[in-house]
Amino acid sequence: MKAAARFLMLSAALHLAAAATMGAALASAVLIGAGLLSLGLAAGLSRAMRGLAWLTFLLLPAGTSFAIFLAATPEIGPAPLYWAIAACNICASLGLFAALWRDPPARNA
Repeated sequence: MKAAARFLMLSAALHLAAAATMGAALASAVLIGAGLLSLGLAAGLSRAMRGLAWLTFLLLPAGTSFAIFLAATPEIGPAPLYWAIAACNICASLGLFAALWRDPPARNA
């Protein structure tokens, strides 16, 4: 789960970098919000919060789809940043898949 958290932190940094390149636009505010949300989710994942990992696993495909949409729209901003965000999201999803489908840690009785 920690590897997924690292990729999500990198994604958050890329969200904020993409927002900085856009100036004062609505899409910039959306990217800042998504970056802060990603940072919060990464903080929870680094603490191995399994429920938050499931929520993040369900949210990441939407974020990845939106990043790919933005990368295909050249007027919005720099496409390489959006492709990097999509790649980080995919890597985080794969890390979460591996972490969530392993047996959960046993609880002490």
